[in-house]
Amino acid sequence: MERKSDPEDLRARGLAYEFLSMAVAPHEGSVWSERVASARAMAEVLAMSFPDGAALGSAAELRDALARLPEDAIEIQTGASVVFGTPAPYPPYEGEYGMAHIFMKLQTISDVAGFYRAWGLEVGPSFRDRPDHLSAELEFMHFLLVKEAHAMVLGSDDLADETRRAERIFIGEHLGTWAPGFFSTIAAASANPFHAAVAAFGREFLGSELTRLGVAPGATEITAPRPEAEARDGCPIDSLRDGDRIRG
Repeated sequence: MERKSDPEDLRARGLAYEFLSMAVAPHEGSVWSERVASARAMAEVLAMSFPDGAALGSAAELRDALARLPEDAIEIQTGASVVFGTPAPYPPYEGEYGMAHIFMKLQTISDVAGFYRAWGLEVGPSFRDRPDHLSAELEFMHFLLVKEAHAMVLGSDDLADETRRAERIFIGEHLGTWAPGFFSTIAAASANPFHAAVAAFGREFLGSELTRLGVAPGATEITAPRPEAEARDGCPIDSLRDGDRIRG
């Protein structure tokens, strides 16, 4: 059963998606300290944004965990390779999990990009990564929740309903099928305290989102994928990484 939300709840949840998208976006070491500082500031706001329930508790835990990180940001890069290494044992792409062969990966990437296009969005040129990257999928959900909240404030029930339906379909067919399990794996496997704290929050938050939207949790097994051979015609999957996160 789907649980209805009010605009303030949707904005808080949208902020959570925005936080998670920022926290798992591809990054260079030179911006690591800025990312940690931004995450701490956003976690403070998140901890005050949820009026009650499990999301409130997990946001407070996130704030406290980030506050305990060493002041020297270089120290907390240890273990980052579990997500961002080359190759990463747990790459943050939907198409790397539960796909029998490379053509299923290509179809998944195409489907995700199609969702973005249907709402007038595309992967921004400075993002330079695949549309099925976890950061992009989270940013798309942030966009939808903000749009739904705005429609509710304007009294546009049809647009609010359409947007909520898109949220339910996207999380049911894409983000919710793999991201909760991915976050669970990273929370347990990462030696990086920043990523572990972010993943623990992401796991709890996406669980609450599945409940809110009345969607059953996905059952995709998150295991370290084997290296993939090139697709036919010599088109490797990495050639799709030429696409900032999604944009209008």
